Amino acid sequence: ILVNRPFAEVWGQMVRDEEYAEFFPYFLGSERYFVSGNEVGMRDRAKVIVFTVQYHVIQTRDPDHGVIAWRLDHSRPNDIRDTTGSWVCRPHGDGRCIAVYSADIDSGLHFPKAVERFFLNQGLPGMVKAVKRRVESAATCAEAQAPGGA
Repeated sequence: ILVNRPFAEVWGQMVRDEEYAEFFPYFLGSERYFVSGNEVGMRDRAKVIVFTVQYHVIQTRDPDHGVIAWRLDHSRPNDIRDTTGSWVCRPHGDGRCIAVYSADIDSGLHFPKAVERFFLNQGLPGMVKAVKRRVESAATCAEAQAPGGA
């Protein structure tokens, strides 16, 4: 999705883990449990249909390349079988970015793959739109509060 804000603002929002539940669809909470260099361990909770699931991921953050990649932390208790994915953020023109979200999730639940894909495909557009709304609305609020702002 095209985000009408500079890379630094988009990246800054994507690494504010504890705020995810405020704007990401289905997220109930996110907490850091370790930071080591460019790796961050996150305990996430999400609402999936009627279930609340908790899982632990290890994010590898590369701000120089605009990538946050994650994998399930199998050393911790998880309510899902596996997940991997990434956010990729690239500058696109003057003061704009392209943000791309991808994820592969194996719930481990006994849903047909078609049902899992349906929910994943419903969630993907919501994730990128949520980042766009969050970053662009934060910038609009900041500009309105600035001296001489609207």
